[in-house]
Amino acid sequence: MREQLMKIGLKDTEVEVYLTLLEHGKLTASQISRFTNINRTTIYASADELKKKEIIEEDLSGVTKYYVALPPEKLRNYTEKQMRSIKKKERIINDLIPDLELIPRSKNFSVPKIQFIPSRDIEEFLYKKTPVWEKSMRDLKETTWWGFQDTNMVEIEKYKKWILWYWGQAKDDIDLKLFTNQADVEKEMAKENITNRKLKFWKGDQFSSTQWILGEYIVSIVTRGSEHYLVQIRDAILAESMRNMAKELWKKSE
Repeated sequence: MREQLMKIGLKDTEVEVYLTLLEHGKLTASQISRFTNINRTTIYASADELKKKEIIEEDLSGVTKYYVALPPEKLRNYTEKQMRSIKKKERIINDLIPDLELIPRSKNFSVPKIQFIPSRDIEEFLYKKTPVWEKSMRDLKETTWWGFQDTNMVEIEKYKKWILWYWGQAKDDIDLKLFTNQADVEKEMAKENITNRKLKFWKGDQFSSTQWILGEYIVSIVTRGSEHYLVQIRDAILAESMRNMAKELWKKSE
């Protein structure tokens, strides 16, 4: 029992105080000290922590201060409080990551960073990463989305919705030049009149994935099959090489 209480985060002296209160009911700090052989200074500190964990409370109804153990089911208060704290920290971290990634990095520092995004998180990732990609593109003075596209990106409603949202808020300095499969869906998409979104039909075998070069980022998306996934590589050197190749292919296709 003691080990299990310690596993959920109680310290050794906190366990002693808590179990003593459960056994004897209402006790003063001096009484707990006599039962446990723990000095009163430590008793007060441990009791304060147990109160924060919401598993004991003080009885201040009289002149003498007593400590009372709450019913054992109140241990759930402690774990629920921890879970709320973890969820709060998780929200802060999720909000913080895009801002941290906007911090400029030395041009001489290039360490590849790879992120794998599963199907359930792709849509949220696309919306959140937009300002990060654009910042990288502007920093490098390369404000074109280069690459190729599987027309599934337009056929699947949630991705089409993101594309329309993106170009609805994008600044005029950003444009896109992608090769895409020859498909009617792109002819329909052309009716949206997105001026800066330029595509060319690929004359070779169809693309079964999408890839963008965005500043120092390379983003690859597979949207075929039941489980979609996205891979983002942050590597300025690799991105520059692939961008140069995309530019040359675009030029030769004119």
